[in-house]
Amino acid sequence: MPSKKIVLFIVEGITDQLSLAAVLEQIFAGNQVSFQITNGDITTRANQSAKNITAKVGKVVKDFCGNIFSAKDFLKIIHLVDTDGAFIGEDHVEQSDNRHPFYLDTCIQTSNVKGIIERNEQKAENLEKLVGVKTVMQTIPYSVYYFSSNLEHVLHNKRNLQTQEKDELAMKFEQRFLRDINAFVQEMTESEIAVKGDYEETWEFIKKEENSLKRYTNFGLCLKENKDKDCNEENELL
Repeated sequence: MPSKKIVLFIVEGITDQLSLAAVLEQIFAGNQVSFQITNGDITTRANQSAKNITAKVGKVVKDFCGNIFSAKDFLKIIHLVDTDGAFIGEDHVEQSDNRHPFYLDTCIQTSNVKGIIERNEQKAENLEKLVGVKTVMQTIPYSVYYFSSNLEHVLHNKRNLQTQEKDELAMKFEQRFLRDINAFVQEMTESEIAVKGDYEETWEFIKKEENSLKRYTNFGLCLKENKDKDCNEENELL
């Protein structure tokens, strides 16, 4: 039997892992599902630009590897990101008394309009760069998938949540889908939130108008690719 390969998910926070780990371990059974948490959005950090974002992702993977793993141990790298309205026009960032950005379907309300516009420009440029990245550490297949406007919005149709609320929802999500993996795959691939098209087409879709604020995801492409691969392997054994 060949040794298990690592499917590494890069995520922003612990609630992402809490929500998805048990479900993904079943979907990618036969491989070693692992998570590397970046403790925040690496695409919006200071001095992080399209010129160095690829190197940053490479460092995230290398930090996971340490002195234990090398490129040959990986099957793929899957990077999960929130869109956070990054692709909306400047006129959809509205002045308000909200200290923290408040996300709606058509705008972001904030007390720091200039700051959010600049953040969006940086995030959009970095995401566009990452969409074009095919490998990390030269040989490990890499792809980036989005939850819009964030993970909780896609999984629970809720936004602008506090940390405790996110933790509670993460546990509920795991309990809901752990015994019905097919329901999760179906929701990610066939429901109204699942963006249709190939990888590039789904990214072009989320860039349009206010789509990066609305409830969409292209994560179903990742799940479908894995399902198709499993089907092909089963047919080869017949």
